[in-house]
Amino acid sequence: VIAQQLQPDIVMFSAAVSACEKGQQWARALGLVRQIRDSQMAPDVAVFSAAISACEKVQQWENALALFVAAAASDAGVNLVAYNAVLSACEKGQQWEAALALLCQLRSEGLVRADVVTLTA
Repeated sequence: VIAQQLQPDIVMFSAAVSACEKGQQWARALGLVRQIRDSQMAPDVAVFSAAISACEKVQQWENALALFVAAAASDAGVNLVAYNAVLSACEKGQQWEAALALLCQLRSEGLVRADVVTLTA
């Protein structure tokens, strides 16, 4: 009865994506992001950042970059966590050109300030 009344919200989805990140379940994290969009909810920066990190952990740099681009184009936007995760994904995928372009973007936008993690990714 309780389960029938419970409707998933962005907080529940965010927790699930975060769990997928920690369990290195990048494909499931991407599926949850799709499910959020399909349910007419908007993924927030925490959801995007966790999904990007899930991809980064298993060297899925293309998916990490695609998520980053989607986040940047959405109302959610990106934060330093998302930048750090996508930069690390590019590093692991030996995509130095993409990483350099992202660093230039970070610098030119000035919305987020690079930290030690950003500069060593």
